[in-house]
This record gives sequence, C-alpha cells and structure tokens, in this order.
Amino acid sequence: MPIRIVCPGCDVELNVPDTSAGKKVRCPRPECGTVASVPGQCAVKLKPVVAPRSASIPAAVPVPVTATTPVPIPPPRPAPVALKVVAKPVVVAAPVIEEVGKKPHVDEEDLPVQRKKRRKNEDEDDEEDEVKPGNKKTLIVAIAGLAFVALCLIGGIGNGVYALVSPSGTGGIGKNVARPPLPAGWQDFSFPSDNFKAYFPIRPRVERPQNAPDGRNDADHDTIYTVTMPGPTGLIISVTVTRFRSSLSPAAREQFLNTFTDPPGMTGTGDQKVETRAVIWLGENARETATPQRLERLVVTERAAYTATIARKDGRRAALEEENAFFESFALLK
Repeated sequence: MPIRIVCPGCDVELNVPDTSAGKKVRCPRPECGTVASVPGQCAVKLKPVVAPRSASIPAAVPVPVTATTPVPIPPPRPAPVALKVVAKPVVVAAPVIEEVGKKPHVDEEDLPVQRKKRRKNEDEDDEEDEVKPGNKKTLIVAIAGLAFVALCLIGGIGNGVYALVSPSGTGGIGKNVARPPLPAGWQDFSFPSDNFKAYFPIRPRVERPQNAPDGRNDADHDTIYTVTMPGPTGLIISVTVTRFRSSLSPAAREQFLNTFTDPPGMTGTGDQKVETRAVIWLGENARETATPQRLERLVVTERAAYTATIARKDGRRAALEEENAFFESFALLK
C-alpha cells in the first residue's frame, strides 16, 4: 500500500511505494527536486475484539505485536518569509484651469518631434485663416468689380449679337456676317456728295430743292433720291438727305427725331395701323415706322439726317427680302 508524504520544497503530496519506507526519495517535479524522507512502518497494537454475548462465535485469541523500528519525525518546515511591499508614491499634477476659447498650454519640450511639427503647421494655418479687416474690404471690392465687369461684358455681347442677327436690320450687318441675298438685278450706287451708298434696282433720280422745307432754318439743303419701278406693283424707293449747316449735339439730334417721327408705340388699327419703334441703324439711334403700306426709317447723324422709304405702287409693303436688302446694304461712306 503506498505511503503519502508532503514534499518540504513545494508542499505537494506524493504517493511513495511502501518499499521505500524509512528511505529518502526525491521530488519528481522538475522545478522542485527536493529530497524528502519517507517514514518507516510503525507497529500497530490491535485490541482484542469481544463478541457480544448473544453471539455464538468464540472469543478471539490475542495476537502478539512485534515491536518495529521507530519512525523518525521529520524536522519542522521553516516558516515562510513575508515579502515587504513598498508602495511607490504616485505624483498627480494639479489641474490647470484654462480660459474658455483658448488652447491649453503644453510645454513644447514634452512633445515628440512629430507632434511639434504638427502643432506648428496648425498654428500657421490658424494665422492664414485670420483675415484682417483691411483685407476683407479689399476682397469685397475686388469681387464687386469683377461682377460689374462680367455684367458689362454679357450686356455688350448680347447687344452686339442682337444687332448683328436681327432680321429687321436694327443694327445692320457686320463685316464678318453675310448680307441677305440681293434681288436679281440690284446694283450698288454711291453718292459721295451726301456720304452714303446703297443697292437699288436702277439708278435713282436725284432732286435738289432750292429752299429748306418745313421751315427748318438749320438745314442747308435737301436731296431726294427716288426709284420708281414700272408696273402696277412696282417698287417705290426714296431717300431724303437733309444736310445741316453745323454739327448737331446729341440732344439736338434726339429732338429732331422726336419732331419728325411719332414716339415708339402702335396706333390705329387695320389699314391705319402705325407701329413706331427705336432701332439702331447706320450706327446711330434711329426710328422705324411700319404701316401696311410702307416701311420707313429716319436716322440723324452729326451733319445730316437720312429718311429712307420702301413701298409698292399698289399700296402694299414690299417683300421682306427687298426691305432687308435695301436697308442692310445702306451704309455711310465715312
């Protein structure tokens, strides 16, 4: 039967075979290996067993006990040494109260190199984001100026395109834009004395009245150029040039327009319908008057007034291509 002992080195119970009684054994644990003594077998004194009276079993015969070698008592184990734990004091820094809206103060020496660089970059960005009042004012003025220039450019481009492509010839055809096709047989005629040229079906008849009509004392003379085509539906084209003795101011030119034309608008109905509108012709402000019978334009330059009319003998307006060809080909020589 195995004998139980306790290893004095690791306090582990060991089962030792009874053949090792009274001998020394080594702890089998690799981390221990302590040598321990196995106590020997001790003599056991057996008490005689007395059977009860009611039993018929005979009394037991006492067996003598042989004394054995006394078992040595192992020495007492040393008391465990208590370890002294020394607590390291923890130093807690007093909290620093910072003002609201300000960054907490951090000693730059305690920051790693990368954090110092990042903090420096953030500070530079904050300085760039801060715009001085003077810079704000300059920026606002610059933006307003750019917006004004953009509006002017857009307006100018729009007016130019409208003047170039308007089918009614409000601005005339530019140099780089194709003129409307001319009717067959029309020719270009120039009149340097009155500073204009235009396309006509035939050469116009020229008339120069001696006196200035309508009591216009500022007029030097009038010249009337007339084209009358044969047939009951033939074209009638007339150009009246009024030369001035002196140059007219812009206000005087505007007054001339208002005197000899109706203000822009529409009057009458049916055959009496008259539509007057402001147009740009020969590079100047002009008035265009359209009725069911004729189309007429009046423009006043600094030295002369030009009144051009195109119609038909039968009281109807000319064809659209004839009106466009006449007014778009009309130009000043200088």
